[in-house]
Amino acid sequence: MQFHQVKEFYNPDFNELEKAGFNKIIVRTFLNDGSQGGLLFENTNFRVAYAGFSNIVLKNSKRKFKLWGWLISRKYDWLKSDILYDSKYYKGLRARVKKLDLFDPTVREKIITVFKDLTKSGVEGILIQDDLSFMSDEGFSDKGLERFSKESGVPAKEKLMMKSGSPYNLKWIGIKKRIINKFLEDIVRECRKINQNIKIGINVYYEAAIHISKSDEWHSQDLEGIAKTDVDYIYLMMYHRQMKSELKLRKERIKKLFVEGIEYASRIAGDRLVVKLETRDWKKSILIPINEMEEYISLIPGKVRRVCFTPVKNADMKYLKRLIKAAKIEN
Repeated sequence: MQFHQVKEFYNPDFNELEKAGFNKIIVRTFLNDGSQGGLLFENTNFRVAYAGFSNIVLKNSKRKFKLWGWLISRKYDWLKSDILYDSKYYKGLRARVKKLDLFDPTVREKIITVFKDLTKSGVEGILIQDDLSFMSDEGFSDKGLERFSKESGVPAKEKLMMKSGSPYNLKWIGIKKRIINKFLEDIVRECRKINQNIKIGINVYYEAAIHISKSDEWHSQDLEGIAKTDVDYIYLMMYHRQMKSELKLRKERIKKLFVEGIEYASRIAGDRLVVKLETRDWKKSILIPINEMEEYISLIPGKVRRVCFTPVKNADMKYLKRLIKAAKIEN
């Protein structure tokens, strides 16, 4: 299961978590809060908002469940300078976006150092946030445009690179997917140099399993490409209420897409697939009724062994025990 709120995951009731039967707890190691943002552990390169994560690792040292850290890769929105930031292309203009520029090798090295620092904390695994992706209008930094020209052999023209389905656009999507997958490989490799037993997972948007071509364009997330890396787990975010809200489809259609998406992801990722389910409505922050959750859990194919419940709070333990019993698979 995965905690989201600071006051919850830095004051966990370990006894209750252990009794509930969880085998893995994922806690936040960053805080995106404008000027107050920062990382929640000591590190080499970026601001520390509150160095509380090491205390969690220490408290967890004698527990049965595994402790993971949930870490961003690009969305460092609290930086005072924009020198490390990417650029987006919007309405004919380029503008800075508060995400780190993956086309800059210096920036990539800084990010990898952060992952290595978290590995050194003693954590047993790291879940990479869904910001290891490019939205369709991102990647247009100077170095991104240089990379496009170098790999494609033609001058970078932003309007054509943004034109859906054009040769420029398809080349651009391919370049962005490749840099994401290569960078994922680099993160895994460098963390394993610190601790060969550490496990690495990555959050993947549901579109990567149900709208494959659109996922390529919208997020530059390629499930097949990600599965070819050495990442240990692929966390597919099959949030059924979010899907219904965004896709504006009826429940029966959402259920069909839910099953089809998991089936497809299972074929691609195999035993590395983890299905993420939303236990609280993202908009209202209220618990989703047990019977609704059980309905979607029952749709998960039997060959899928792992689920992750998110977001959760300390007060949700009784509720979560029922979900674990319903799931009858790893959590």
